Amino acid sequence: MPQTQQIAPLLKANIKGSYAFCAVAERWPKITTKVINQLRSDFPNVNDDNGKDAETVVSKIVVLQSIMREKKMFVELVPIDGHLVVFNEELQKLKDEGGEEHANFTDASWLFCGCYVYAKLHEFFLSTKTLKEYDPFAHEKNRALFASRPHITALAVELLDWEKDPKTDVKGVISRLLQVALWGNKCDLSHSGGDPHIIADNMFTQLDDFRHAILVDDVEAAAELLATKANDRTVHIVFDNAGLELVTDLVLAEFLVARGLVKNVVFHGKSFPWYVSDVTPDDYSWVLQTLAKDSDPAIAIFGKRWLKRPEFSFRHEEFWTRPNCFWDMKAVAGSLFEELKSSALTIFKGDLNYRKLVGDRDWPYQIDYKFALQSMSEVPLFALRTLKADTVCGLSDENVKMLKAKYGADKSWMVSSDWAVAQLNLP
Repeated sequence: MPQTQQIAPLLKANIKGSYAFCAVAERWPKITTKVINQLRSDFPNVNDDNGKDAETVVSKIVVLQSIMREKKMFVELVPIDGHLVVFNEELQKLKDEGGEEHANFTDASWLFCGCYVYAKLHEFFLSTKTLKEYDPFAHEKNRALFASRPHITALAVELLDWEKDPKTDVKGVISRLLQVALWGNKCDLSHSGGDPHIIADNMFTQLDDFRHAILVDDVEAAAELLATKANDRTVHIVFDNAGLELVTDLVLAEFLVARGLVKNVVFHGKSFPWYVSDVTPDDYSWVLQTLAKDSDPAIAIFGKRWLKRPEFSFRHEEFWTRPNCFWDMKAVAGSLFEELKSSALTIFKGDLNYRKLVGDRDWPYQIDYKFALQSMSEVPLFALRTLKADTVCGLSDENVKMLKAKYGADKSWMVSSDWAVAQLNLP
């Protein structure tokens, strides 16, 4: 750890070759083009109301793409709902602090830029008559769930077996489920032959193979806390992706609640389509209903149970779709901050949540994790994240040396999702 700790600079897209630069130059234009293609596929008749609205949205997306491409100044959002009003307030702060000429995709923070893209898409759809509730990413999220059905079957079968076995190693199961929630999408099922027990065994074996790639590994400490110190208290899970990842979060929550290890679990998602795959209220409802109707009895049992489980609740506070990092939660969403602070643990899933936790800054790799969390260090939290962006904190000297020996000056390890962190913070 450095002897003197200073707030690191924000990640921005003004460094050619950086991941932020590539997001603005390549990734977001591709994503928004996919939205255009999806709209035209879903609403091919330009003469009906849906088709007309779709083409109106398409024309607005083309303008947004030009703003990205030509580094024009951000355009204020049409304040159709409260989210967009708040976003304009943050945009004005950006102009006041950095100068209006710097309110663009090159000079503003990468975090603000990304949030701006998805807020604008939300505005475009809200401005229509017929597509206010349309999710351009729904097809992709739904396909991801169906593609993961073998994983889901295996987890459901294992969960039923654990329920029946009074000798189940509770801490060991929680440790496995936390790792499944981290790595599940990377598990290869090609050698399973379709048997759920073999799939599960293969999945857990592969998790052991991935363990060395968790650069900060507090999995066992988090499992110990959940197994022994969370009873009669609330656990929060801040969702990342829909599909398999959402199901792994539900499986973890089910085990904790069914075993009486926690009082209840509060899930947090996004109010509108966000960063392609983030969980919205419609996603949460659709996944539970889809599982409940599945032809496999093991999956259907849990789908039906989760639809009615009083210990589960889903919320989508406005704060999660603000362009702010989580350092601002205490000031702008004080009641949410106090609720998380008083909980047994809040599990933050995924890359964007991690970026927001540590301020989305270009930290030295060995910076103290608590320092990088700033005010969020007051919250008992556990961050589960595969690395997909060029910020990370709290690495050991040994791991920094290993990464430098393996990659030299190449930073591709920070964005490949081949490495992960599982970082626990206790106040």
